[in-house]
Amino acid sequence: MKIQTPDQITMKTIPRLFGALCASLFFIHQPQAAAASGNETGVQLTIELRDGSHVVGKSLEDTLGVHSAALGDVKLAWAGIRSIEYAGTNTGAARLTATNGDVFAVTLAAEALRVETGFGRTELPVKLLRSVKVAPAKANIAGTDSTRLTIELRDGSRVAGKGLDDTLSFHSSAMGDLKLTWAGIRSIEYAGTNTDTARLTATNGDVYEVQFAALAVHVETSFGKTELPVKLIRGIKVSMAGSGAMSSSLVARWTGDGNAKDSAGHFDGQVSGGVSYVDGPAGQAFQFDGAASKVDFGNSAGNFGTNDFTIAYWIKTTSRNPHVAFLSKRAVCDATSTFWDTQIGSGPQNPPTGCVVFGIAPGGNRVPYDLISHRPLNDGQSHQVVWERQTSSAGAITGQVYIDGALDNSTTYPEAVDLVNQTPMVLGQSVCEGRDGIRAYAGGVADLQLFSQALSAEDVLAIYNEGKSAR
Repeated sequence: MKIQTPDQITMKTIPRLFGALCASLFFIHQPQAAAASGNETGVQLTIELRDGSHVVGKSLEDTLGVHSAALGDVKLAWAGIRSIEYAGTNTGAARLTATNGDVFAVTLAAEALRVETGFGRTELPVKLLRSVKVAPAKANIAGTDSTRLTIELRDGSRVAGKGLDDTLSFHSSAMGDLKLTWAGIRSIEYAGTNTDTARLTATNGDVYEVQFAALAVHVETSFGKTELPVKLIRGIKVSMAGSGAMSSSLVARWTGDGNAKDSAGHFDGQVSGGVSYVDGPAGQAFQFDGAASKVDFGNSAGNFGTNDFTIAYWIKTTSRNPHVAFLSKRAVCDATSTFWDTQIGSGPQNPPTGCVVFGIAPGGNRVPYDLISHRPLNDGQSHQVVWERQTSSAGAITGQVYIDGALDNSTTYPEAVDLVNQTPMVLGQSVCEGRDGIRAYAGGVADLQLFSQALSAEDVLAIYNEGKSAR
């Protein structure tokens, strides 16, 4: 719709316009209802500044004063505005689009917008604005204790844990001195090695060029508390960690982001056979060629004993082979000893090609206990798979498989097999290759995680959403 100039406004337009303004102004006189929502305006502002940074928050004013050549001085409720956009850098005139579709050329009456953001209240000079977009307010998701940090250092190593600082202090050339909680930050990234300026993305969409005020970041990891000098940091990713129980039960985590290092424990993997790295759900992922490539995580990883456990990972494959090796801790290709393994489209029940299978062998040449997904996953898309063994308070033992955050299938186990052996846990290959047509895995794998308990359905959904939102 074109901007309406004074000579284009007709008697037909004016009643419609003032009807929209009256409808907007109606909301101004609802202070009690607005207070109940926790957001006086009931809308969220996404403000783009001329330097390219973004600020997301709510206006501290119920109304916005503007001047229009056609209408004179008017005040609009934020609920009646869809967007405000400036065409150039050297003009005070903006294009205002109302929620009913009307468009006007206006100038803002005030010199600054007063906004409450995730890091506090601030004033944004109008001369710095490029645009303002208005949308219904989003629910505020709290939880400073439910975040997990994955910190990449400049030497390529990784550290995962929980931030020990209640708030982090930064300086921004656009916003001045800022203080944010970890729960308010999505990521911090340095563009190069010779700069102290980082790009900070907040969970509400704000983007800033910042410098750390402190010289170190305090982190609690699985191996204790430590201080990481800021000058050694390449990037920090902050994610929802679900419940505290989930965070404390994380035993190992291999993201596949350029190496096979364990960012949560002490089970660094060894790659061989031409494992490469490709884009994954978040960062990079292991890529296997279906021939000789594999990752060996050593003899200790994956020894769950008779305890509950969870195995989670992202998979991406187009393999049409009916029997494919994936992840296993198995010494020989028979059922004489105890083991566990995962395959794709394999097992005594001959599942459909592309379905994933988790097997637990009780030993003594007894038939393994298999759990098979209903959904095939060889469609070339990234999918998260989560396997669990869980013991109820009544002693019942169940196996569950989740696909993309939702329960896909479950089974009951007659016993809790003691899953401890001195065989390496291997990803990409199996000792059974060549038997019954089993082949090495071809495809991608990202963010393989082991937990020492069965995660709740809420925790499974949390780690799925974490990977999904990072894509």
